Amino acid sequence: MDIGRTIKDLRQKRGITQEEFSEALRVSVQTISRWENGINSPDLSILPQLAVYFRVTADYLLGLERNDTMAKLIKTTETFELSLDHSQ
Repeated sequence: MDIGRTIKDLRQKRGITQEEFSEALRVSVQTISRWENGINSPDLSILPQLAVYFRVTADYLLGLERNDTMAKLIKTTETFELSLDHSQ
């Protein structure tokens, strides 16, 4: 899987639009679309920001770390955050 597909999958799992994602990263919607469609790849300098945003490692984004452990960790984190939001 390439980085664009990984970004798209992570974005969709979070339930956010390309527009929302582009605003969070302060890049254009066209940039997000180009990444997700494999036309361009994110600049190396934005990888840390992407990793923090999605709560994954840069290795995961680059396809160097592929296992169910990361997916389970992401799901657990999201579930925990949702429960915190609802309890406040």
